[in-house]
Amino acid sequence: MKLQKIILTIIFLITPYMFYAQAESIFNGVKLNESLEKTVKKLSEISKTVDMISVDNPNFPLAKLKEEHLVCSQVKTGNGIIDKVVFTFADDTLKYIEVRGNVQKVFASKRIDTARVYLNYDCKLPLKPNCLKVE
Repeated sequence: MKLQKIILTIIFLITPYMFYAQAESIFNGVKLNESLEKTVKKLSEISKTVDMISVDNPNFPLAKLKEEHLVCSQVKTGNGIIDKVVFTFADDTLKYIEVRGNVQKVFASKRIDTARVYLNYDCKLPLKPNCLKVE
C-alpha cells in the first residue's frame, strides 16, 4: 500500500511537466519566463517575419518598467503553419502568448491529453447577468 502511494505521488508530480513540454515544442523550444533575446533567436528560425512593438507606457499587468510584443507571422510548426503569434514580454521576460489562425489544426492534431476536447468551445455571457445581484 505504501509503494502505491509513492508511485501515485510521483505520477502526480511528473504529469504537469509532460503536458507543459507538449506546448513548449510547438514554438521551437520557446518557454515562458525566457528573455526577449533568446526568444527572438528561436522565433527567427521558424517565422516568416518577426516584428517588435515597444510600448512607451506599459499597461500590461505584469510589466513594471518595460512592455514589448513580438508579432510573428507564418510560424512553421511540425503540425502546420500558424498565421500570427504575439509574444508579450514584461521587463524582458516572456509572460503571455496569443495565437491566431490555423490554431485548432496545429494544436489539436497531436495532443494526447484531454485539452483538445475543449478547443472548440465558446463562452457566451449575458449582457446583464442576473446572478450578480448584490443585496
